[in-house]
Amino acid sequence: MELMLVMGMLSIVSLLFVSYSGDVGDVSVDALSRKIQTDIRYAQQLATSKGSNHGVNFVQGSGYTVYDGNTSNPVLDPLTRFPFTEDLSHFGSITLGSSYQVEFDRLGRPVIGGGGDVTVVADGGASRKIYVIENTGAVVVDVLNYGSGCSCEVCTGGEWPQTGNMESR
Repeated sequence: MELMLVMGMLSIVSLLFVSYSGDVGDVSVDALSRKIQTDIRYAQQLATSKGSNHGVNFVQGSGYTVYDGNTSNPVLDPLTRFPFTEDLSHFGSITLGSSYQVEFDRLGRPVIGGGGDVTVVADGGASRKIYVIENTGAVVVDVLNYGSGCSCEVCTGGEWPQTGNMESR
């Protein structure tokens, strides 16, 4: 009897966890955006340590390459020791929403792509932008946009109803 009670409680807790855990795509968008931020900073670090231009080339709907000098010359990935190209296949249904290229000079300043951004998008609507600040080369990730399946006026950019009653808002 006790075993049945414990199993029932575990079932309820697991159902609550699944219903409140959100979309797995949100987690993948967050993970990929942090990886992209790190890889852009890696290209910037290579530019300053080697004294030559290094950058990252993002291809919409595909992946990206960290390169030395030009996009056809990928650097070696420090982890795998293979050419540093990321095809995004192990991130599920996550894609790059825009093509973008950023390249840094020997001082770590962007010479191409400063002030631009790349967007990471999930099929479920979650998205995140990674910005490279012009002149400084700082790499910033914005707040995760969870997207929404709602089609009400508020979620689609409409206005709140203009009534004096707060409960109708």
